[in-house]
Amino acid sequence: MTSATDITGRDVLFDDQHLLLGTFLTGLEEAPPGASPLEIVAHSLRSAAGFFPDEKRPFARTRQAVIDKNPALQERERHKLAGIGTEIAEAMCARGVDPLHARLAAQTAATVFGIAFAQWIRDDETRSLAVVTDEVLTALRDLVTGS
Repeated sequence: MTSATDITGRDVLFDDQHLLLGTFLTGLEEAPPGASPLEIVAHSLRSAAGFFPDEKRPFARTRQAVIDKNPALQERERHKLAGIGTEIAEAMCARGVDPLHARLAAQTAATVFGIAFAQWIRDDETRSLAVVTDEVLTALRDLVTGS
């Protein structure tokens, strides 16, 4: 049994990681059959954005400030995003998505989320994470299509 004195700063900062992953996977599962890998990613990202209502923004800003000052926590944050990408890829493969496409789309989801989250916690940002995430995903699509 873990006592309160055994809990570290990492535990506090990353305690709900499994819940966040669950939101990504729920969105993926809710994507319609026959959806393209990027459409699946969009569903997954929208679901994950719902995990962060605007009321969580002050805590998220404080949390990120702590992480930014600690290289070990920065590594843990990168590991968290990579793990989310891996889990999304596995779930996409289970849906029948080609493994290469699944890995590319899943890592794209993790990257888009990371960029959107960093934008969402900026001091001057007031839009919801869902809106910011949609904007980042649209920018990626524009980049890929040359728009």
